[in-house]
Amino acid sequence: MNKPKFIIILGILIVAICTGGYFILHCLPISLEHVMRKLDSYLTVNYSYISTNKSNIPNIEGIKTVTYHFKDTEGLEFCVVTFPRFGDYDTSQPGYPKCNYLTEYYVAHKDLLENALQCGVPITWRNTGSTSTFSLEIDSRADLEHIAPALEVALNMFDPLISSDYSLTQIEKFEFSIPKISVCIGDEKRVFSVFDFRLAKNQSSWTQQEILDKLYRDYNENNIN
Repeated sequence: MNKPKFIIILGILIVAICTGGYFILHCLPISLEHVMRKLDSYLTVNYSYISTNKSNIPNIEGIKTVTYHFKDTEGLEFCVVTFPRFGDYDTSQPGYPKCNYLTEYYVAHKDLLENALQCGVPITWRNTGSTSTFSLEIDSRADLEHIAPALEVALNMFDPLISSDYSLTQIEKFEFSIPKISVCIGDEKRVFSVFDFRLAKNQSSWTQQEILDKLYRDYNENNIN
């Protein structure tokens, strides 16, 4: 075999090996070691590893998840769901790990939050396992000023659970499900405003004026009469 042909074949082999390695890497779920490094960086509480659960049946897009289970020092159990890097539950989004620690923490303190939100309007709570949302139902614009103090107390009830190393405004390639409080109007329960709990140390607490400004702005922007 002459030298030019050998170089061409060698180049093709190198490209094939690199391509194959790339696809293998992106088809593998993210490792426990990677997940724990992220948790060590971001959580302000100590935790321990419990177990790993691997999905044997892929979804319609061929994606298999791996779930790592943990508990914090108070015994609160939570998990991190990981995906192949090419996609999460579908292939439209990158496969970043998704942690439900914040959701589980707020589920454990649900009664305290519900009591704080009592302000004379109906309150409902919905938990999907990965997300947790309280919803306040108002009748008219006049109720906005009435519910703002209760929202302020509930949204600022707990200290931050995520370190300042985590930025909620940037893609960290690690996602925490953030509990929310939504506000809806009338019998249709049309949601017009949503508040995230500020749970990272680099976020300032909600002020009552900030909450009220957002309520009025969202109410007006949604053209509610």
